[in-house]
Amino acid sequence: MRIAVVYLTRNGARLARRIAGALPEHQVEAFGRHGSFGKKLEEPLSQFFARALRSFDAVVCIMALGIVVRTLAKNLRGKGHDPAVLCIDELGRHVISVVSGHRGANRLAELVASRIDAEPVITTSTDVQGLPSVEELAERLKLVVEEGDLKAVNAAIANHRKVVVFTDLKIEVEPFEVRPLEELPRCEGDACIVITNRLLGPPPRPFALLRPKNLVLGVGARRGVAKERVLSAIRGALREARLSIASVRAIATLPGKAEEPGIAQAAASLGVEVVSVPVEEVRRVEGRFRGSEFVRRSVGVAVVAEPCAFLASGGGRLLLGKRAYGGVTIAIAEVEHA
Repeated sequence: MRIAVVYLTRNGARLARRIAGALPEHQVEAFGRHGSFGKKLEEPLSQFFARALRSFDAVVCIMALGIVVRTLAKNLRGKGHDPAVLCIDELGRHVISVVSGHRGANRLAELVASRIDAEPVITTSTDVQGLPSVEELAERLKLVVEEGDLKAVNAAIANHRKVVVFTDLKIEVEPFEVRPLEELPRCEGDACIVITNRLLGPPPRPFALLRPKNLVLGVGARRGVAKERVLSAIRGALREARLSIASVRAIATLPGKAEEPGIAQAAASLGVEVVSVPVEEVRRVEGRFRGSEFVRRSVGVAVVAEPCAFLASGGGRLLLGKRAYGGVTIAIAEVEHA
């Protein structure tokens, strides 16, 4: 995590040095008005915040909370965009979670407080009651928050209203009642949390939609394929299978294809890795799938997309058999949720 620490006084400089030394697992950069630690803060504080909120994962402010509130407010973009922001008094007694508590500020406040022997100050309702927010639930289960009314769902949790989880995964989601995804249209709760890789219509209640990263895309393509063509094929396959692109965890292909710039660039655009599946492993399972002698003469195996998806998913269920989209072949397999 990239953390900016900003201070205004010499006491603040000493505390900034302590914080940086106490967080060796993170990349900490200090900026100060007075003192010799870190970089000199020459610009107005409002300009610094405008830049830091877009460049860092967290901003730790060693100054009065009133200064932070007045200066920060005009630079905030929204709940789903702002990084964690903490405020600490210059003597290091209290670490206050100010912004994006559910997106990491609360956890960071507790971490920093534990490292500098301070008191964390957490005010989000779910946290003080020991209840999980939607964001914390997603982090715990390694899910991605895709859409929904997080404010309404978290408010329902905090107010002890009935919040029901609907999913097609075999998971426990404490402390919530879990129901099969097929029952979603009959939701009787005050809010619902939906966990699936499927594309669905909007639920009948305030909802949060969480995506498991459990889809592996097997990809076959000719040499020199363009990134745009690969991405177009991927989107077409996911659309045909009614699956979310947010659930893609990896692209799998043969070693020679994994080095193709178009495939590597497509994976980078999606923020996923490229898994190189050895030809010997593909040969071991290719008999399960319909192949082509033309493909075998070209790459050494009769079929690429399906066995690569199958193997890279750990023998997962094939949700979409190979489909050709403009010279790119795609198959989709689902990893069993651990």
